[in-house]
Amino acid sequence: MNVCPKCGTSNRPEARFCRKCGGHLPPTPTPSATCSYCGAALRPGARFCKQCGKPVAVTTSATGARSTCSNCGKSV
Repeated sequence: MNVCPKCGTSNRPEARFCRKCGGHLPPTPTPSATCSYCGAALRPGARFCKQCGKPVAVTTSATGARSTCSNCGKSV
């Protein structure tokens, strides 16, 4: 959801201009990570998904190998 900084109207994430006042909307940031269980966007540094509550599985960017258990959060 993209909220207009001028009037506070909610707009579609891909919208560039407010549907109510026509004001310019800032680009919606693309999430850097998503939950492997439900697909929700994760905040940087999150340990648990805010949507489903499952522990976040941390992966390394070079290999994609898990460094923590996605079920219990313990190191592997």
